[in-house]
Amino acid sequence: MNTYAETHVNRANLMIHLAAVPLFIFAHIILILALVNLQPVTALLSIVAIVVSMALQGRGHRNEAVKPEPFTGAANFVTRFYREQFYTFPVFVLTGGVFTNLRQP
Repeated sequence: MNTYAETHVNRANLMIHLAAVPLFIFAHIILILALVNLQPVTALLSIVAIVVSMALQGRGHRNEAVKPEPFTGAANFVTRFYREQFYTFPVFVLTGGVFTNLRQP
């Protein structure tokens, strides 16, 4: 099994993730607020932002020499993707892993 750091080495991919993961998180917060406040246009725009974030990250992974483990199904996709967005990548940033990988040649 690949470690998260091994599949996030390419500088372009890391830069994409540094922008796309906060977009993903922020769009979810806005989506929840839009649903609570019955704002369908804002909710739709939030969903678009979530999809754009996911597409950008997928595109970024094309640059990686080591690919992430493939998803084994819909449930695996949802649980793993959300865990990576809301926990794994933020921890990777806060512990300095992303900056260590950015400094690699």
